[in-house]
Amino acid sequence: MRTSITFLLIVATTLRCSCGWAATVTTTADSGAGSLRDAISSATAGATINFAISGPITLTTGELLINKNLTLLATNLTVQRSASDGTPNFRIFNITGSSVRISGLMISNGRAASGGGINYQPSGLGRLVLQDCTLSNNVATASGGGINNSFGTLSLSNITIIANTVLGAGANSAAGGGISNLRGTIEAMNACIIRDNAAVGGPGGGSGFGGAIQNTGTITNVNFTVISGNSATGGGGGGGFGGGINSDFGTVALITCALINNSATGGSSGGNSSGGSINTEAAVSLVNSTISGNTATGGASTTGPGGTGEGGGIGIGFGGFVSVVSSTISGNSATGGNSPAGFGGSSQGGGIANHGEVTLENSTLSGNSASAGVGAPPPSLGPSAGGGLFNDLQAIINHSTITANTIGAGDPQMGSGIFNSGGITLTITILALNANSVDLFNDGQFLFQSGFNRIGSVNVPIPAGTNNLIGVTAGQLQLGPLQNNGGPTF
Repeated sequence: MRTSITFLLIVATTLRCSCGWAATVTTTADSGAGSLRDAISSATAGATINFAISGPITLTTGELLINKNLTLLATNLTVQRSASDGTPNFRIFNITGSSVRISGLMISNGRAASGGGINYQPSGLGRLVLQDCTLSNNVATASGGGINNSFGTLSLSNITIIANTVLGAGANSAAGGGISNLRGTIEAMNACIIRDNAAVGGPGGGSGFGGAIQNTGTITNVNFTVISGNSATGGGGGGGFGGGINSDFGTVALITCALINNSATGGSSGGNSSGGSINTEAAVSLVNSTISGNTATGGASTTGPGGTGEGGGIGIGFGGFVSVVSSTISGNSATGGNSPAGFGGSSQGGGIANHGEVTLENSTLSGNSASAGVGAPPPSLGPSAGGGLFNDLQAIINHSTITANTIGAGDPQMGSGIFNSGGITLTITILALNANSVDLFNDGQFLFQSGFNRIGSVNVPIPAGTNNLIGVTAGQLQLGPLQNNGGPTF
């Protein structure tokens, strides 16, 4: 009997140590007994920290370092850096532990070079899980205004990332106003809101990359997430790239998401812009998603030509591949920058500007516009091309509708629906009723029609092909405007 009791005590002790002791935060003070700082420092690996306060916890001395596996469980509790004069700059959480979970915290007013709110850089393979949290008004000077994830794995559920900023200094660029994913993995982003974040390049010519998200890793399983009102802005001659998302390497996969009213803007010395919602030189997929009301605007210039604006909705660089399935790209615009001293900036692809590869399947490209900037008098307009789609490499379009796109000011105006100077394949697609230029401007390159297309006006004769109609009119199509006809929307 004694042997059995001893054995049970040993097992109970072992299990308790593996899980870690629970700790409770009882004061809102920066430090001392009962504080969050003390609880983190004193906790054993694997411990759970609870909160018996209503907050807020106001930090005055420095960041909170989590260098062990921990769980923090709260309910709508604020942890913030003090806004009082004389408070040093520091982020809120610096996390190097391998397995960390944070739930129910509102994290704000952090200041750091990278990761103003949270910097996650695990010492080994690690996972940071954030649930029911808000990150707001945090600022970085290099990357990740809200969160910087370096080589770790991040999981986000019901997270709001709002009004965080990366402000580059001098000629330095800024990346990831909301999130910077540096060679890490975001394995899930479910029911999140990422809005009103900004990446602003330094005034000496720095560029802004990814107003909401900057990615050089892997982002998968982005579901039911809204990315809105974010901005990427260049400083001086710097560019603005990816008002919502900028992805240089790796992959991004979005399902049932909305990217709306984001902006990419070139700097005030004729900087270029690309990708009002998404700019990529990597792989991006969108399924059942909406891209609407985004803008790419070239910077104005007082000494030379205005900057180029391309990809009001999506900008695809060389090496990039974008797949769009059962999605709508509407009401986006690409606008060249103005210049009183030279030519206006060019505009390319109000909906999509493609210098890589793009596929559209069962999707709608409608109500987008491309307009060149205005130059020195008499008005010296830059060219405008592709109100809906600008393609100079490879595009495959199946079962899709491209209509009601426009070409604004430009010299010349080329293709209100599609401008093609690469290779393009159309199958069972409507390309008609676009405004101010021909529906299809084919610049002497490869155009393949696999059949059953309905195409309006063209700049040069093209073979009709099998069961295709060229020169269709509004009366023949009886195609109404893009509208809400009821049913579920996101």
